[in-house]
Order: sequence, then structure tokens, then C-alpha cells
Amino acid sequence: MSRLESLQNILERITKEGSLKACVVSSIEGFVIASAESPEFDKRIAAAMASFAFSAAKRTKSELGLGDLRDVLIRCTGGKVVFKAVDISPNESFILSALIPPSTRYYNRIINLAAREIRNLFLK
Repeated sequence: MSRLESLQNILERITKEGSLKACVVSSIEGFVIASAESPEFDKRIAAAMASFAFSAAKRTKSELGLGDLRDVLIRCTGGKVVFKAVDISPNESFILSALIPPSTRYYNRIINLAAREIRNLFLK
């Protein structure tokens, strides 16, 4: 099985297990690498927003001296979105984006598990 197929399997599994609406792995530049989503979800928009949110958050953490950026959480009445950094080498990172419905309360464990699995997949 290729890395891309393995990555796709990880995303499909965590989307189902975590009762998530969608998961997308994208580059820092905003390009979609893999996704698992419901039909009404646009993965390209998620990737672009992840890139934008991470860029703004990195600038904020640098200006305020907050250390390494781990994730960005946006909470809204219609749900939450988490953008999580997945460092796969000292010079390369992916962004794991997860769209979480308002009814899902516990999501950190599944997001962190997915990030570890993705990191391990690319460290092989």
C-alpha cells in the first residue's frame, strides 16, 4: 500500500471514529494532499483556510513569543474546526484540518492520534 493510500485510510478511519464531518491533510502552502469528507464539504477551501489560519497564527505566536505552534481551534455555533501541525521533517510540515460537528465534544484524542499516525507514516 502506498503512503497516499495509507494516509487516505487514516483520514477515513478517524473521520468515522471521531464522528467528524471532514478531515483534510494539506501542505503549508494550501494544497490538498488527502481528504475524507462529506459531499457538501469543499476540501480545497479547507486547505486554503488552513494555510491562511496557520500563517496568521505563526505570525501571532512569533510576535508574542509563545513558542512552537501546535494547533489552531475555531469554535462557532455550527461546529468547530481544528488545524493541527504535523511535522514530518525539520523542514516540512503538513496541516491536518478537522471539521467537527457541534454535537461532538471529545475530539482532541482522535486528532492527536491521527497526527501521530501521519507523522509516523512519513518518517518511515
